[in-house]
Amino acid sequence: MKKVVYLLFCQLLICAETSAGEVQLNAYLSQGAVMVEGSEFFTGDDDSSLKLSEATLTASWRALDALRFAGALGVRQRGNLTEEHIQADYLFAELMFPVAEGAIGVRLGRVKNEVGFYSSTRDVPFSRPGIFLPQSIYADYYRDAQLHINGGDVVGRHFVLDGQLEWHLSGGQLHVTEDLTQNSLGTTAAGQFDSDYFYAFDLDFRTDNLRLGASLYQSRLGYNPKSAVMPELAMGISVDTPQNLPGNIELFNYVLSAQYRWQQFELTAEYLRGVRTLSGMMAKDWEIEEPNRGFYIDSRWLVNDALDLFVRYDDAVDNLSDPGGDGLAVIGNPDYFGYSRDWSTGLQWRITPNWLLSAEYHHIEGASWVPPILTKDPLTQDKYWTLVAIQLAYRMQW
Repeated sequence: MKKVVYLLFCQLLICAETSAGEVQLNAYLSQGAVMVEGSEFFTGDDDSSLKLSEATLTASWRALDALRFAGALGVRQRGNLTEEHIQADYLFAELMFPVAEGAIGVRLGRVKNEVGFYSSTRDVPFSRPGIFLPQSIYADYYRDAQLHINGGDVVGRHFVLDGQLEWHLSGGQLHVTEDLTQNSLGTTAAGQFDSDYFYAFDLDFRTDNLRLGASLYQSRLGYNPKSAVMPELAMGISVDTPQNLPGNIELFNYVLSAQYRWQQFELTAEYLRGVRTLSGMMAKDWEIEEPNRGFYIDSRWLVNDALDLFVRYDDAVDNLSDPGGDGLAVIGNPDYFGYSRDWSTGLQWRITPNWLLSAEYHHIEGASWVPPILTKDPLTQDKYWTLVAIQLAYRMQW
């Protein structure tokens, strides 16, 4: 499948090069550093990591007025959250037809999900509001569970109320890598997650100063154990891994989003509410249903055309039935694994139109979004911890 994706992308680039005036090519490169104290989030056993690298090549070719082909090929590494690998971020054919006061169409192939304001653009440094997105909505350990799907997307754009309304109705199977298994279970030795399905509906309304959004999505990820018994288990050696049993992770979430800009100030807030159901994997009849909640408020000062400063509060609760995490003591974990409260501040400096320098500082209480989510280790995680990140990005357009 990967070879087919890369061949199709190469063919798209060839078509793009021979269709002058109907082509857009872009490339993004970035490199950064992350320093963490009090946690193994991102950096693992070390206090710092240079594994904050991204490179993306995008192409868009309008073959006909109604027909467009688009693709993005990327290489990405984010510490111990994402192993370095090349993949097609999206690759689709789009048919769009004009309707009264707008257009409606369909995309087929690998399409980006539109959950919240930033899911579809989270891998482009110039279009996200920081190096790390708010983890309450865009958890890096669940990136595979909301990023893109192999399937279809019905999309509409309409001019209403002095603004533009865009909507998406999408469905298919998520493109899942080993990163999700590693971040969920702490190991890939016993099995692998695959996508059963993903369905989503998204609304996005924009005017010059206001943006409103709403997303609803449901997905199920199936855990497939390896058929062979692990050698360590066969020899009777105890290993700290989930049992070799099938299971599922089911997500049913909605996200409400709002952004308002007044002169040089911008205020953004997003709220997530949903249910995560975990079954199997740990024991034959094991199942747990966790109503979860997350939100953030981001205040931004657009100092001038080149410099933005921001302060953000990000809050997540894994299980609203036990918001303080008291029940985690039953399995020997501290209560602060049940929630996260992150205060962060930072800047984005557009040195030139093509160069972007970002820097941010996070002070976090709790560790609900620190992987692995099912086998957390209290010996490697403090209740209060800090993260500092810096990143330099460059973009090109032809």
